[in-house]
Amino acid sequence: QTQLERVVGPGQADVRVHVTLDRESRERTAEHYEPSKTSLRSEHKVEELSGSSTPGVAGIPGARSNLPEATAEPKAQETQTESTDGLVRRVQTRNWEVDRVLEKTVTPPGGVRRLSVAVLLNGKYERRGDKHVYVERSAEELQKLEAIVKSAVGFDAERGDVVHVANAEFARPPEEPAPPVPEPLFARERVVPYAGAALGALLLLALLVLLARRRRRARLVDAPAPAPVLVGVQAAPELAAPEVSAPTQLEPPIDDLAELRTRALEIANKDPASAAVVLRSWLHADGPTEPARS
Repeated sequence: QTQLERVVGPGQADVRVHVTLDRESRERTAEHYEPSKTSLRSEHKVEELSGSSTPGVAGIPGARSNLPEATAEPKAQETQTESTDGLVRRVQTRNWEVDRVLEKTVTPPGGVRRLSVAVLLNGKYERRGDKHVYVERSAEELQKLEAIVKSAVGFDAERGDVVHVANAEFARPPEEPAPPVPEPLFARERVVPYAGAALGALLLLALLVLLARRRRRARLVDAPAPAPVLVGVQAAPELAAPEVSAPTQLEPPIDDLAELRTRALEIANKDPASAAVVLRSWLHADGPTEPARS
């Protein structure tokens, strides 16, 4: 299926394979002979010849025999088994060694008896106007894909295997709308102005708290120590130490506060993250110190 999807596309092929297994064990023995491959193993041969031979006619040498044209008659040499004058016996025995092949085949259980493969291929979609029209694949393309499937599964016609490839229009699932992507907090148009105003107010409040702490610290440091009073002695009014008022810290001009507030709001609108960091560092500043005691 993976190999087909590389050709027709992901999810465009559905493959089903049914395998029938052979659960029986078989043993087969075969013996073969090769007549063309022979060799002589042994040979027994007996030949007996017995009998008398009759000589040819012979005379006294005379004129006839001395003639050039005259020749002697040939000897009669015959071998007959039924002749009373002679006996011929021939016995021949030959043993040939023939090539012999003994073949023994044992088939264990679990072999494949039959294989069936069914392949469904989704067709192609062509755009015609505003719609996509389903078009079946050609017979030539199906034959090529069927040959690929047969090679992949090990098709064997003698075993009775079956491979079938066909066109089919797959059902398409209904399209679901994509879920909305949540926007970041500071990217929303309705939140950014309020966030900037809130950060500006926090910066202004931090400035006011910081100024109040500085004023309180300055008052505690500059306050005079009380004069010692003797018990039983009343100080004269004219000798009493003049009361000295504690120095007061001058309030910052109103224009400076307005400018600071304006700058704080500008910084909070341009860079809220940096403004938050500055505000955090101010809030964690050192608290008021205790006045020194003598």
